[in-house]
Amino acid sequence: EPSLEGKVLDDPKYNRALGRKENLFKAMVDVCAANGEGFVDYTWPRPTKEGLTEEQPKISYVRRVQEWNWVLGTGIYVDEKNRADLDMARSR
Repeated sequence: EPSLEGKVLDDPKYNRALGRKENLFKAMVDVCAANGEGFVDYTWPRPTKEGLTEEQPKISYVRRVQEWNWVLGTGIYVDEKNRADLDMARSR
């Protein structure tokens, strides 16, 4: 979400980390502080041509890049992962 760049992301609307109702960005930092890397599940609206959907389940893998003092992550919506798994199972 480009509009979030350079913003402080401590608004309660980001308390979307599943099972914890915790700020999802803090959850990502905490995972990296504890383990250097890991997964965080949360909800996030899906971008479409028409705009944003309601919040959808998503999971991201995050990893600390110590020399940059950054946390990098990549995520996927859970339904896309399930669809990919089904497609792979069908192709076998």
